[in-house]
Amino acid sequence: MDFEESCKLAWQRGGQRRLVIARAKYKTLDDDPMLETAAVPKEILPRALAAPSMLGHIVHEKFGRGMPLYRLETGFKYTPKETSAAVAEMFNGFSGYVQADAKSVFDILFRPAPTDAADDPPRPEVATEIGCFSHARRKFWEAAIATKSAIAREAVYRIGRLYGARGEVA
Repeated sequence: MDFEESCKLAWQRGGQRRLVIARAKYKTLDDDPMLETAAVPKEILPRALAAPSMLGHIVHEKFGRGMPLYRLETGFKYTPKETSAAVAEMFNGFSGYVQADAKSVFDILFRPAPTDAADDPPRPEVATEIGCFSHARRKFWEAAIATKSAIAREAVYRIGRLYGARGEVA
């Protein structure tokens, strides 16, 4: 017949998502037909606005990565859309190292402002871009397979040794 919708804040790789829970409304086939709604799914925290994926993300960031709660709070500021201007505003006043994915909205962090940029939004200081070691290893792996390069094989071997040493320390 119809649906009753409710929303929760969920987490998926890349950021927050709006999770819509649609429960079907239907008529019963008893002697006394009534309009019924499907039961609410079981929840970890009843009546909470956070979905289990968001709760898991917060717990992992806080306890798995040691992120202070005030830093987590900045990640939940609403930005109308994912733009370079929004990224520039979020990193305003920051200087240092940034590891970001390859989305073009992050390029503003790594380029100096043009000299004729009077109309551009305010930009943060130029940050130093750092890469992901796992991605670097994958590229060396691909080069070792495709070109049979001894240098690429040596890089894969050394990175593997570094990962092994990290496991011994932990």
